[in-house]
Amino acid sequence: MKNAILISSLLIAFNSFGQDCNPEFRYDKREYCINEGTILPTHQTGGVDGIYTYTTISGGTLTLDSLTGEINLSTSEMGKYEVNNYVETDLCEWNWLQTVEVIDDTTPPVIQLDDFTISVNP
Repeated sequence: MKNAILISSLLIAFNSFGQDCNPEFRYDKREYCINEGTILPTHQTGGVDGIYTYTTISGGTLTLDSLTGEINLSTSEMGKYEVNNYVETDLCEWNWLQTVEVIDDTTPPVIQLDDFTISVNP
């Protein structure tokens, strides 16, 4: 890997060859509900689509389009994933990573009440 700095979970690549080598992308949030449909990455600084892959941090399978970075949440499994956009040209080779978590919001919350009485009036 050339001229790269690791910052938190993002790998930021610097190049002098223009935007064709910029793998920068982001999803709007880091956490998504499994019933939210599909999400697409955006490029805030002129990044380009390369080849998108993922690594499972916890959970199962992420339905990821390798060419567009689109994630189908309804066919993905709950879990935490690291999504990678890899861009390679004759002049450069760069990666950009983002962590995405898919959660299940259909599980009702558990509410615990102490000393609570329910009365039913006919």
